Amino acid sequence: MRWVIQDNMYNEEGFHKLLEALDRVGSPYDICKVVPFVAELHPDVNPTGDVVVMGAYTMTKIAKKKGWYPGAILDNLDYEVQANHWGKDYMLNGSAEIYAFKDVPKQDSLFFIRPVSDGKAFTGYVTEWFAFDLWRRSVMSLSDEDSRQMSGDTMVMVSNPVSIYSETRTWVVKGEVVTASVYKRGGKAFASADVEPRIVEFAQARAREWSPNEAYCLDIADTPDGLKIVEVNCLNASGFYQADMLKLVVAIEEGFGPKGCSCMYSRECRWCLEMASRHPSFCEVCKDFASNYGATPLECAGDCYIHSTLDY
Repeated sequence: MRWVIQDNMYNEEGFHKLLEALDRVGSPYDICKVVPFVAELHPDVNPTGDVVVMGAYTMTKIAKKKGWYPGAILDNLDYEVQANHWGKDYMLNGSAEIYAFKDVPKQDSLFFIRPVSDGKAFTGYVTEWFAFDLWRRSVMSLSDEDSRQMSGDTMVMVSNPVSIYSETRTWVVKGEVVTASVYKRGGKAFASADVEPRIVEFAQARAREWSPNEAYCLDIADTPDGLKIVEVNCLNASGFYQADMLKLVVAIEEGFGPKGCSCMYSRECRWCLEMASRHPSFCEVCKDFASNYGATPLECAGDCYIHSTLDY
């Protein structure tokens, strides 16, 4: 599988750890800049075969436009859908009311507001009515072309503020929590790979009850009322913090790599069989077949399925 990565989008240690992990498992990748407002890559790349992206939300739009698989996974990133499946008791903002942005009624005390969907129209925050109403008026005065990310019809959730001890991001691939990182403690940014087992167990239990899609980030809050789901984020457009990037890369490669016994597509090419026997995205059956076949590196024409997909 080929990875297309936005150039230093996270500006954090995790970006470099992602590249190190890809180098370690031998997965090819392109690093591109995103052209603002037009959803284009520079340089523009058009790899064939399976492609996954990592970057800001604009990268998910590019992946969709280019028809890449798995590209970016965006299914069911909606609070109401998630609450209906997991139950509001598990949600941090389970008592939230849903409104169109333009219809949020006057609030008499501090309140929390964020978009219902994970489109990053704006980041959720606690505010008071005067400041919110002033901001809303400024947004509503913009044209559709100017606002782009949101409008008066953007659906938002409004709830009372909640006390939070810490917040942890877990990465779920094919229903399994593969890595986790604390990203906030005591209301302040704090990244740590030291995650309490009970938090991982809670996330895993929720993922086994129901998953919105095949690969996502599930953020968990530790509160006075116990562990709660903060939100579900698109895995392809989320910060890494102190996640184990090697575990994440291997999980994605194994979960979304070439379908079926990929090495069987190129029995004629012993060079490719040798590569298949060592590549992490192939199942044990494929690796055993390649090993028993007695694969030895030979020159390949370069047009077989595995050679073109893995870009060796």
